[in-house]
Amino acid sequence: MDAKPTHRANFKALRQRIIEPAVAELREKNGLLIDWQSVKDGRRVGTLRLEFVRNPQGALF
Repeated sequence: MDAKPTHRANFKALRQRIIEPAVAELREKNGLLIDWQSVKDGRRVGTLRLEFVRNPQGALF
């Protein structure tokens, strides 16, 4: 997923259109538990902290 310049300038748009759909897709398809946090640098978001862990219960098909 490629972020448009307007999404990069506005973190809310980036989160809604790129980060959350990607996290939901990885949870659904790979059975990963994903925890992400935005780390602020002053008033703006400087970095994203992502933690990927395999789901210990696995997926029931």
